[in-house]
Amino acid sequence: MDLSFWSYNIENIENFPEHIYNEKNTILANSVIASNYQLINKIKNYQNILEVGCGKYSWLKDNLKNKAKWKGIDINKSINDNIATEFGSVHSMPYEDCFFDFIISNQSIEHWSEYGVSIEEGLSEIYRCLKENGEAYVNFPIFLHGHPDFVKGNIGKIRKNFERFFYIENFVAYNSIKTDNYLGWRRCGFPDWYIPKHGLTSFVVNAVLKKKTNIKISKKKKRNKFPKRKSILLIHLRHGLIFFIWKIYNFLKKKISN
Repeated sequence: MDLSFWSYNIENIENFPEHIYNEKNTILANSVIASNYQLINKIKNYQNILEVGCGKYSWLKDNLKNKAKWKGIDINKSINDNIATEFGSVHSMPYEDCFFDFIISNQSIEHWSEYGVSIEEGLSEIYRCLKENGEAYVNFPIFLHGHPDFVKGNIGKIRKNFERFFYIENFVAYNSIKTDNYLGWRRCGFPDWYIPKHGLTSFVVNAVLKKKTNIKISKKKKRNKFPKRKSILLIHLRHGLIFFIWKIYNFLKKKISN
């Protein structure tokens, strides 16, 4: 993989233990497991862990070897075998202030806006629920899918969102010298012209965040605990009118050809 443009830390996932690097997985899946592995080595007995957007599988939960207390929150009740201990949205989580020692979000943040939740709203809730000396681990894909800032790799804006509430202790991309560039955006329905020229490969970034003190959080408006996912048309419109027209054109072209 070519991450020559990346100006922050890089981890080579081949340097992780064999059970972390699985050749049957995609580079992105291996990268997420690697970031979880780095967190799990910090967790001590009886600490409280929250996983945001846990879905139906959690590598972290399955590999905890001590008496740490894991909780998972997810918005999607319709997922079969969802392992969440609570259901709800990241914009209003059912936990008391300063409760968790660690909060992790695996490949979730780039999808919050699909439910009308801004990055600032979600991060402010993570900030509120995290202990003063706690850490948040937020990993996400670049040049793949989700919010335009993540698809286009707008790293400066992504970091600025984090810095509103947190100190960035580490900002690391996961690379594999054994793996070819992974053009994941194509699989997700994005054209090459939408991706910046330095976007040679999709990859995963992990932000390790320490809570700032004395940050004022604006009072939240009362909102539905389970906001509905936006329509696919509105989700596409986030990426601009030109992309929207391109998407409609290709959809109609495929329909006609069939």
